[in-house]
Amino acid sequence: MTSISISIPAYNNESTIVDLIKESKTVLSELTNDYEIVIINDGSSDKTKNLIEEIAKEEHRVQIYNHIENKGFGETIKEVFTLPNKEWIFFIPGDGQIPPVEIKKLLPHIETFDYILGLRKNRQDSLLRKIFSFFYNILISLIATTRIHDVNSVALLKKEILQNVKLNSKSAFIHAEIYLKLLRKGCKIKEVEINHRPRKTGKSGAVKLRVISSTFFDLFLYTIGRL
Repeated sequence: MTSISISIPAYNNESTIVDLIKESKTVLSELTNDYEIVIINDGSSDKTKNLIEEIAKEEHRVQIYNHIENKGFGETIKEVFTLPNKEWIFFIPGDGQIPPVEIKKLLPHIETFDYILGLRKNRQDSLLRKIFSFFYNILISLIATTRIHDVNSVALLKKEILQNVKLNSKSAFIHAEIYLKLLRKGCKIKEVEINHRPRKTGKSGAVKLRVISSTFFDLFLYTIGRL
């Protein structure tokens, strides 16, 4: 029997996190008796912390890690993949755009692959973000010398493959860093199409100048062997 963690980074996700935990529990209970739901709350200023703590009081399978202050994307994603304890880790964002049930499309490939990425089909994002993502994935593909279509997407990975992999990025480049280092390590990687839901509330910060500049700075450091 495979043990599974659904690992969720959360930041000001009070409108989505409760339903996301409920969906995760429903899906995992159908798949295995050995599971956990891990929430890394990155210093949310809304009701996220209170909501997840109330759930954890009733659900022993829900594990919570609270950052007192916002540590940022890179640091939080590192914990998303290192804090869970189960054999396989499925990362999904706290905004609810990736339904937990999409794990069922990735699981059939765990016998053959170590790292399975969800390729967002009919991506429900702004045109600007989709354009930026297209060219960013082309750039990462050139560095990897193999085509990748959605490197910043959700992933199902075998926990043990991150042993002895040092992750240094503090920006959104963290996804690409994981992919590139696992590829270099010889891990077997596959992309599988998944569904993508519209964002319920708020806006993504992925195309903000600060996010873009920090991502490309880390990419530069990686290319010169400093990351």
